[in-house]
Amino acid sequence: MTTYRDRREAGQSLAQSLRTYGNSSEVVVLGLPRGGVAVAEKVAQSLGAPLDVILLRKLPYPPQPELAIGAVAEDGSIFINREFRNAVEQRPGSLEPIVREQMGIIRERARLYRSHRHAHTLKGKTVLLVDDGIATGATMKVAIRAVRAAGAAKVVVAVPVASPASIRELEIEADKVVCLDAPEFFYAVGQAYENFDQVTDEEVCAILDRNP
Repeated sequence: MTTYRDRREAGQSLAQSLRTYGNSSEVVVLGLPRGGVAVAEKVAQSLGAPLDVILLRKLPYPPQPELAIGAVAEDGSIFINREFRNAVEQRPGSLEPIVREQMGIIRERARLYRSHRHAHTLKGKTVLLVDDGIATGATMKVAIRAVRAAGAAKVVVAVPVASPASIRELEIEADKVVCLDAPEFFYAVGQAYENFDQVTDEEVCAILDRNP
């Protein structure tokens, strides 16, 4: 399994596999916050493409908040992981307060990240959705659906590492999936990084400010 020093190095490696999308006015790179934005910066710079952020939040499972039952996007798109769908359906209304809480965080981050910029238009564009890695794929599925709803002509998922199962599912949702490594014994995204420190809101803002 490939190990990267940090997200910047992973982004540089990922950009090499995305060269065919370089120097095109039809391409927009979107990083999934917060770790994905650090990877996406290097991809956008290498391709000469604009960089933006797509705002999403995982939906925590109430009995075990560390588990994600799905994800929600800024436009309200929701995806629930298959293994939790029955539990959600059997508890009508249980998801509403969770979604409200996460949408509140999304709105706060939108104000923070876009205080001096507008979101790039996606209509008719080829959108590269970049993250630092994919475990379940729930967040990325919401991202795909959100950018399609915004009018993207083509959606490409690009990540340094992912679980094989998530890749198979995302290949159904996206037009293309570019993944540098999908190890058979995948257990966490962090296993692909020597430095996997949390990316802060301040770091995301700094990245977006230097990539207008």
